[in-house]
Amino acid sequence: MFTSLAMWVMTAWALSLAAVFLYTTYSQSSIWDERMQAMAARLLELAPSVSLLDRPAATSHTQDEGRNLLTFQIWRDGRMIAATANAPQQALRNDFESGFASVSIDGVTWRVYAIGHDVTQVQVGTPRAAINFDFQKHAVRAVSMAAIPLAICGLLLWWAVRRALQPLANIEAIARARSIADLTPLPTAELPAEVLPLVQSFNQLLAQLDQSIQSERRFIGDAAHELRTPLAALLAQLEVALRAQAPDERDHALQKLKSAVLRSARLSEQLLDLARLEAGSRVPLRDAHDLEGIVRHVANEFEVSAQQQRRQLDVEIEPCRILCDIDEIGILVRNLIDNAVRYTSEGGRLIVRCGYRDTPVGRSACIEVIDDGPGVPPTEREAIFQRFHRIKGSSGVRGSGIGLSLVARIATLHRARIETSNGIGDRGLSVQILFPVESEP
Repeated sequence: MFTSLAMWVMTAWALSLAAVFLYTTYSQSSIWDERMQAMAARLLELAPSVSLLDRPAATSHTQDEGRNLLTFQIWRDGRMIAATANAPQQALRNDFESGFASVSIDGVTWRVYAIGHDVTQVQVGTPRAAINFDFQKHAVRAVSMAAIPLAICGLLLWWAVRRALQPLANIEAIARARSIADLTPLPTAELPAEVLPLVQSFNQLLAQLDQSIQSERRFIGDAAHELRTPLAALLAQLEVALRAQAPDERDHALQKLKSAVLRSARLSEQLLDLARLEAGSRVPLRDAHDLEGIVRHVANEFEVSAQQQRRQLDVEIEPCRILCDIDEIGILVRNLIDNAVRYTSEGGRLIVRCGYRDTPVGRSACIEVIDDGPGVPPTEREAIFQRFHRIKGSSGVRGSGIGLSLVARIATLHRARIETSNGIGDRGLSVQILFPVESEP
C-alpha cells in the first residue's frame, strides 16, 4: 500500500513540477515579449527627434555581459539612424515586417520584435541564449520553491496514513495471537471511520461463525444423547435374541430388534437431514415444481406401511405450483406424514391435502396434514417444532423429536408460515404449511 501511495505521490509531484516549469516558461516568454514591445513603442515615439548619428563602433561583449541586454535598431528610409553598441551590422529583420520573429544572424538566433510607421521602423531583439538563460534561472527557482512544499506534503501524507493504519496493525497483531477457538469480536476503538465498517462486518461474521459452531456443538451433544437410547435398545434386544431358547421367543426378540433398527435408521436419516439443513453447505435449488406431484409421491411411500399399521391414509390434492427445492419439500412432506402416522392410533385416519388457499395475507400454496390422534395442547403447539421436544405423556409413541423441527427449518428456508389447529372431528392435530405468494411461478 505504501509503495503504491508513494508512486502516486511521486507522479503527482512530477506533474505539478512540470506544470510549474511550463507555466514559468510561458510567463517568462510573455515577459520578454512585453519588454520588447514596450521598448519598441517608446523608441518609436522618440524616433522623430533622433538625428542621423554615427553608430558607435561595435565592441566585443562576452556572452554573460549580453544576456540581460535588449538590443535595438532604429531605421529610417532604409538606413540605420541609431542602435545599441552590440547590435549587428545588418538589420535584425531584413524583411522589415512588423511583429515577432526568430532570425539567425551570424550563427546566433535572435528573438526580434519590429514596429514602425511611415518610413521609420524600430527593431528590438535579444539573443535567444539570453532568453533561455533567464528562463532556466526563473524555472529552477520556481520549481525549487514548489518542490519543497510538495516534499513536506508527501512526508506529512505518509505520516498521516501510517498513523491512521496503526490501529489495523494492532488488530492484525491481536488476531495473530489468538487461538483457533477464540471468536470474540475484534476491538474497534480508535479505528478510522473509513475502516470501522469493515471491522464491524468482520465482527458480525465472527459472531455468525461462533453461533454456527455453538449450534453444531449443541447438535452433536443432542444427537449423541438421542442415539444413546436406541443403541442401548438394540444391544438389549440382541442379547435377548441370543439368549432365547424357544423359536417363538427368538422371533419375538428379532421383531423387536428389527423395530429398533428401523427406528435407529429413521433417527439417523433425520439427523443427517437436519445437519445438512443447519450447515447450509448445499446451494438451494429453487425451481418451479408441481406440489401435488411431490405430495402424491411421498404419500404413496406411506400407503403400505399405513395399511400394515391399520391406519387410513386419504390424499386430497389439487394442482398447485411453487418455487422450491424439491428435495427439501420432499423431506418436509415425509416428516409431516410420518409424524401423523406415528401419533394416529390403530384404526385411525389421516388426511394429506395440498392446493391453493385464500388467507388474510393473500392467496397461498398450502400443504396440510390432519390426523385424529391424541392431539397437542394449544400451549405446546409452538414448542413441538423445536428440536428434540416431546410432549409429556406421549412416551408410548416412539418418536425422535426431530421430524417437526426439520419441517420448521425447511419452511423457514422457503419463507413459509406454519399454522396448527385441531384435527379430524375436533381431535388430533392439523399442520398447515402456507407458502407465500412470491413463491408462486
